[in-house]
Amino acid sequence: MQGTPNEHYWPEALKYNDFKSGFPKWRGIPMNTHVKNMDEYAVDLLTQMVALEPNQRISCRMALEHPYFDDLDKSKFVQM
Repeated sequence: MQGTPNEHYWPEALKYNDFKSGFPKWRGIPMNTHVKNMDEYAVDLLTQMVALEPNQRISCRMALEHPYFDDLDKSKFVQM
């Protein structure tokens, strides 16, 4: 739930050439209001996957370790 980037949660975004201070200011809306049929693990994973700030976004490796995938047979995955 982040909304429009601001100086509090992603100050670096304000320095990008394409960021305009005149952009509309949107408040964040909790992800679970958009995806009502997902369980809490799915909502948490999705939220981390679509984080605006790249440093806050979950990596592929960490996503596969998320509790959402606990029942997945991971024995076939290639180890890196």
